[in-house]
Amino acid sequence: MKFFAPAKINLSLRIGQKYPDGYHAIETVMQTLCFGDELEITSTKDGKIILIVEKSPWKIPVGEENLIICVAKLLKITAGKQCFENAGAKIILHKKIPLQAGLGGGSSDAAITLVALNKLWKLNFTIRKLSKLAIQLGSDVPFFLVGGRAKVSGRGEQVRKLKSLPKQLVVLVKPKFGIDTREAYEEWDRLKESRIKNQDDKISKQILNPKSYILYPKFLNDFEQVVFSKYPSLARWRNYFLEKGTNVTGLCGSGSTIFAMFDSQKKILDIEQELKKQKVWWTITKTM
Repeated sequence: MKFFAPAKINLSLRIGQKYPDGYHAIETVMQTLCFGDELEITSTKDGKIILIVEKSPWKIPVGEENLIICVAKLLKITAGKQCFENAGAKIILHKKIPLQAGLGGGSSDAAITLVALNKLWKLNFTIRKLSKLAIQLGSDVPFFLVGGRAKVSGRGEQVRKLKSLPKQLVVLVKPKFGIDTREAYEEWDRLKESRIKNQDDKISKQILNPKSYILYPKFLNDFEQVVFSKYPSLARWRNYFLEKGTNVTGLCGSGSTIFAMFDSQKKILDIEQELKKQKVWWTITKTM
C-alpha cells in the first residue's frame, strides 16, 4: 500500500524550560503541507523489517539509525502476541523532504509508518496508544498522527487539533547547508543569559485565530534568535519574502528552510523566476 508523509511548517515556536533529561518544553503551532515523502509498505511473514530508499539525492540510513526502522520495531515489540507470527514489513521510501531542513521529514515518515503497520498488522491500536509510542521517537512524531493544523506543547506529546486556515500557497527555500536540531538547542541554551526577548506573546495567541492570522505578518520562532546570527543568508531570504508581500514568513523548526505564505499565484510569479536563478533547494506547495 502507498502512504503519504507530509512535511510541516511551524506557524509559531516558543522554547520553554529544559527538562532534567535534556529535552525542552515547547509550544508550537504546526501545519502540514501537500508536499512530502511517499512510502510503499507491504506486510510480510518473514519477521524482517526492511527499508529501501529509492533514488534519493540525500544519503539516507536504512538501519536502526532511521526512525522508520526504529518505530516499526518498537511497534512490533509493544504488540507482542497481538502481531501475527513472524510479522515483518518491506518499506520503500521515496524521499522528497530534504534532511536537516526543519520540515519534519524523519518524524513524518516515522508517524506514517506507525499508522500503516498498525493497519497492515491489524493491531487496532488507538491514536492515543500510538502517540505514546510516537513520543519515544521524537517531539514532532505525535503531531503527524493528527496532521492539519495543531497546537503542540510539552515535549510534543500534547497535541490539540485546531480549525483549518484558509488554503495558502507556501514557498519553501533551503540553502545547501542543514542545521542539526540538537546543536540548535545547545546554542539556544548557551546564549540563554544574553538573549534579548523581543517577541510579543499577544501575536503568538493571534496566530491561533484563523480570522486574525492574515493580519499579522510577524512570525514567532525562538530559534531565529540563534540561527539567523550564524546563518545570515536565512534572514535575507525572510526579508526578501517580506518585500514580496508575504502574509507569513519565517524559519521552519530549527531550520534550515525558510517558508513564506501567499494567498494567490500571481504574487509568487516573480519569486519563482528568482528561485530558478539561485543555487538552493526550493519548492512551491499548499497547506493541507
